Amino acid sequence: MESISVSGIEGLSSYAAISQFTASPVGNPNWKIGVTAAIVPKVTADLPVKPIPFGLNWDHLSDISLFDPASDEPGHIDALLGIDVFIGCLLKGQLAGPPGSPTAFETVFGCVLGGLINSSTCNTSHNSVSCLNDAICRFWEIKEPPSDKLACSMEGHAVIQHFQDKHYRTPLARFVVPLPRKLNIASIGELKSQAIRRFLALERNLNSKGKFSEVESVMLEYLKLGHAEEVPIKDFDKPTDKVFYLPMSVVYKDSCTTTKIRAVFDASAKSMSGVSLNDTLLVGPTVHPPLLDVLSRFRCFRIPLSTDVSKMYRAIELENEGKNSHRYVWQSSPNDMIRD
Repeated sequence: MESISVSGIEGLSSYAAISQFTASPVGNPNWKIGVTAAIVPKVTADLPVKPIPFGLNWDHLSDISLFDPASDEPGHIDALLGIDVFIGCLLKGQLAGPPGSPTAFETVFGCVLGGLINSSTCNTSHNSVSCLNDAICRFWEIKEPPSDKLACSMEGHAVIQHFQDKHYRTPLARFVVPLPRKLNIASIGELKSQAIRRFLALERNLNSKGKFSEVESVMLEYLKLGHAEEVPIKDFDKPTDKVFYLPMSVVYKDSCTTTKIRAVFDASAKSMSGVSLNDTLLVGPTVHPPLLDVLSRFRCFRIPLSTDVSKMYRAIELENEGKNSHRYVWQSSPNDMIRD
């Protein structure tokens, strides 16, 4: 069945199926007119809105036989004929009355009334008709925060292109990503002494609180899962402009049911030259969807699922050059040698 787009008051639009039927007056089946109509759930509200009080000054209608004798009472509208069909149904007869009274028009179906009437009361009906799709679109246009994608800078596009061109996967399907540098690592300067100094202060603080063993278990997990490795002996003597050390700290979160202690490596720590590792890297765009999108999508389905990728960021490997710029120091006890 063919369908068309139907547009009405206030831009309301919807799709409706097309149907054809033949109309003929009661008692005169030989007269017929073809009508092509759109099928809609409801043509309009009951009309007239209120009963029409036929006035005493409508004497010109006293001998008129109306097509619909109950046209003065609100009733259901079965079909709405367009002006092209209505003109084809008109005959020559027309009877006008005094001002404030309706005019009778003769049609093949019988007499119909039209025109303005005087009424002692005025009922005003305010009906707001809106298209659901348009209303939702306007809502999102007003409420939607600025899109991060639209605000992506040239630097952000460069990071995306760098990742697409340079990343690859290991036989175990782990991502390997080279760092998107904008400055040479040699511009950072030496930071190992600061990393050692901050680690020793952290170690003393953890031992005083009896929590060093908990942090040690986390660091051993790094080695066990392959998320970190001891620096090979052959790389100990690498020039200082080829390596970079990240000062370490820890974060406690007692409310967490899985990992209460997390190791944090400070890539914003500045060396004597005033440059940090973060300063040498390009800044990419935010790739996570906005929280509003997540919450909205959560309401779109009957059964939402929540998942978590365990240790996702730690599972991403760096190329060897990137590993040398992500060194840190550690020792299992104050009596042990500090290891890289």
